[in-house]
Amino acid sequence: MMYKHEIRFSTYEDFKMYSMTNCKGLSISIGSEGCIRKIPDISTLIKIAEEVEHYKLVIPFVPQEHLNYVKNYLLSIIENKIPIKLVVNDLGILFFLRGINYDKKVILGKMFDWSYSQIPWVDNVLRDESYMNRECFRTSKLFDKEKIELFKQLGVCGVELRISVENLKNEKIMQEYGLDLYYHTGLETISYSRSCPYIRENGLCEKNSCHIARKITMKKSWNPISGYKEICDESYEKTFYQIENILYAKSDELVDSTNKEINLIYHFNRNF
Repeated sequence: MMYKHEIRFSTYEDFKMYSMTNCKGLSISIGSEGCIRKIPDISTLIKIAEEVEHYKLVIPFVPQEHLNYVKNYLLSIIENKIPIKLVVNDLGILFFLRGINYDKKVILGKMFDWSYSQIPWVDNVLRDESYMNRECFRTSKLFDKEKIELFKQLGVCGVELRISVENLKNEKIMQEYGLDLYYHTGLETISYSRSCPYIRENGLCEKNSCHIARKITMKKSWNPISGYKEICDESYEKTFYQIENILYAKSDELVDSTNKEINLIYHFNRNF
């Protein structure tokens, strides 16, 4: 089994810090899975294109207030003929790209693969749901054949996935449709926040530093009936990492895939 490695950077500064020497022979991607304020400006994209032959740009979920900005941003990429492949985490953006006859293939971002099963305190979150709903919320919704056919129509050529038993078991479904698979390793996504935790804390956007991981440990859980209580569950005891508006945990899970060649994505973060 052969491995192809990709390094993902949050900022151009991190990319430069890692240096081109270390990037030799590796695939490169840059951008954010969670915050639209973190995507590099057009001049930076052009600068990176002068240093690497091909790379990926990650487009996160796009809130309504930023939609026109992102549409114009994508049109500028096309106008400047920047040689990048887009990783898209927003269904509306996929439809927009199809609407403007974007003729390049795109990759489905990891956000589409998220499910409640990734949250260690999932039982607490879903405690009031019926058994049927709990089971539904716990499973990935990505391996539905009708859904995959739709994504193919929208120009999707590959899918980013977390490493999990379920995904490895179902990867043949993706392969039947000719989709390339990219597995994230090293970091497991726990949860996404629609609002920025940094802005909630102090009212300021900290986009120049929020990509640097900060450690978080869970000491208490909230219950609407009993309020806060001390955590006894061992699954809560691991260290979590807040990066932008996403909560991660370190993962050492390995890939045991049916593919002969495996694409692995590593997240570069100066605080790990």
